Amino acid sequence: MAEPADFLKELNEWHYRLEMKQAEIVHALYHRVFELESGYYNGYRRRDGDAVITDYFPIPVITVKGVCDVENHPDHIEISTYRNLHDTVNYSFDKFSGCTYTVSEAEDADEILFDSKTPRLEREHILRRSSEKKILFSFFFDFNTDSTAVYEIKIGLNR
Repeated sequence: MAEPADFLKELNEWHYRLEMKQAEIVHALYHRVFELESGYYNGYRRRDGDAVITDYFPIPVITVKGVCDVENHPDHIEISTYRNLHDTVNYSFDKFSGCTYTVSEAEDADEILFDSKTPRLEREHILRRSSEKKILFSFFFDFNTDSTAVYEIKIGLNR
């Protein structure tokens, strides 16, 4: 096991990197007159193959009020938002081509309904037979993605 001083130095470097990315994203969104809140949260769940893992360490999260959450994970950025199922059945996903995303049940985010690789007709079929009232969209970006991508996803969600 690493010495405590080495561990703390590495932990500090990770958090500095997360803080800098958070500041970049806040700057990109703040100048577009969004109402923002931010803080550190833990208990996020992620997939590792077929396994679902809970991360207990805190990550910075920016909430764009009424729109989405932007989660700064150590290895990626995730934008998540809830949408009404009824409004999503005929929703055009074309604006998100090239993005990696999942759509999950709102009550059980571990239950993925479909992802960005799912063909359009299959997506529509899944949404039409779902009993959910709300669904969760999660968009995934490489950590080094320019922060304007966050703004572009936010604009796409409002259309």
